[in-house]
Parts: sequence; C-alpha cells; structure tokens
Amino acid sequence: MSASSTHPQVPADAGRATHLHLVRIPGSAAHPNPPHPVPGKVVVSWEGDTLRRALSLLRGFPPGQARRCFLPRYALRALANERALFEVVLCYRCQRLLIRDGDSTTGFDFDSEHPAAVELRAMMLKADSGSKAES
Repeated sequence: MSASSTHPQVPADAGRATHLHLVRIPGSAAHPNPPHPVPGKVVVSWEGDTLRRALSLLRGFPPGQARRCFLPRYALRALANERALFEVVLCYRCQRLLIRDGDSTTGFDFDSEHPAAVELRAMMLKADSGSKAES
C-alpha cells in the first residue's frame, strides 16, 4: 500500500467515468482489509454533475490523522459503460480511505471535518437515507 500524499490520488481515468455507485457496506462485511470489489448494496448511481461533484470533493480531501479502526461503511465505485474503473473505500470514523485501481491499492488519511469531506459524507448519507426509505 502506498503512503499518503497531499490529496487522494484519484486515478487518471476518473474522467472516463459514466457512473459512480455508492455502495453501502453492511456492518457484518466491514473489515480492515475488505475484498475487492467490496460487498454491499448499491444505494445510488450518480451521473453527470453529481458524479463530477463527488469526485471533485474527493480530490479536495486534505491530509489528516488516521485512527485505528478502518471499518468502512461506504465505497464509491467508478464505472465507464458498466466496466469498473476503480473503487474508493471510506471510513469516516478513522479518517482513512483506500483507492483501489486494478491490482494497486493506495491509502490516504484525511481530515473528516474539512468542508469537502463533510459535503461528500452528507451526499452519501442523503442518498442512503433515500434508498432506505424506498426499500
């Protein structure tokens, strides 16, 4: 796993993404080293401006101090015409994310109180609460 940098290194082919799936990872599947792709329910598929906003927010995450748990509740899976490009697995509790691009995994410790992180989390929670209401 690579070391953290100034901002998350979102893969270069992110611009090719046509959909960004928000995946809710069930509590029973939350694991410090989740399988790839992560198990869970796709609660929403973002496109267009929402997809671009979510990736822009992710790129804006500043470095932070990670804690120890890494029991992620959400993942973002980028697709181009139904083909997976990469996956970002997020744990807001311990402020750590993993970017999985093919066989490569890069870790990043982020500041969960930064406006970009707060806004992306709000987007995810809003989408997830709408999904639960529809279930």
